[in-house]
Amino acid sequence: MPPGSTRAYGIDISRDAIQLATDNAARCNIPPSEPLPFAQSNRRNIFIPVLSDLRDPNLFKRVLPPFDVITANPPYIPKREYDKLPISVKNYEDPAALLGDLPDDENRDGLAFYRLIAQLLRQKGMLRDGSIVALEVGQNQADAVEAILQQSAGLRNTQVWKDPWNVKRVVLAHA
Repeated sequence: MPPGSTRAYGIDISRDAIQLATDNAARCNIPPSEPLPFAQSNRRNIFIPVLSDLRDPNLFKRVLPPFDVITANPPYIPKREYDKLPISVKNYEDPAALLGDLPDDENRDGLAFYRLIAQLLRQKGMLRDGSIVALEVGQNQADAVEAILQQSAGLRNTQVWKDPWNVKRVVLAHA
């Protein structure tokens, strides 16, 4: 990557996930950084780890839009499916990384975080023209997530990508 071409934020509620992202950025010769003034950030690529919740109203005081690319693999398993997961999964995975139902969400379909992301995306100044949004989804959720991006975020140019097992796995949208 040319110097100054990348300003990346890694946002997660898990300290372990933030540490893993920080380690991965360092392996790519992008050390962690605090947000820099625009003139300084043009001289080097930066990665800004942010321990936060997407629901935090102060998040965008630390994370500075507009964005060119947004990717997310949010929790997407509905509670009813989580209860049926093998014990080998439930014993080793943090439920917060899996459960896609929030306590105040009446839908109970595992899509609460996609709705939240769509609300954030529709805010003025969040995306640049031509921005890309790529969201990993659970099995049988791609069509619903595509509709959420179209209807709630106003992103009309969408596509669904399948994984090697022919499962609809990623919803891609262009601003």
